[in-house]
Amino acid sequence: MTDALADPHYRPHVTGDPADGPRDIVILGSTGSVGTQAIDVVLRNPERFRVTAISAAGSRVALLAEQAHRLGVR
Repeated sequence: MTDALADPHYRPHVTGDPADGPRDIVILGSTGSVGTQAIDVVLRNPERFRVTAISAAGSRVALLAEQAHRLGVR
């Protein structure tokens, strides 16, 4: 058996086919620069992604709540 972490050429089987349904993802640091960009991508591609959780550190609590509401995160 090959150790997937040690093999730089290992690629898990992912079809990317929309017929497979949206991919469940978690966005860490959702209120930061990269996190808000990730959310923009998700909102533009709802057929491809479903956000199951978000997290953030810092003082932007209102933005975190708004993101959770818009994304349907529970």
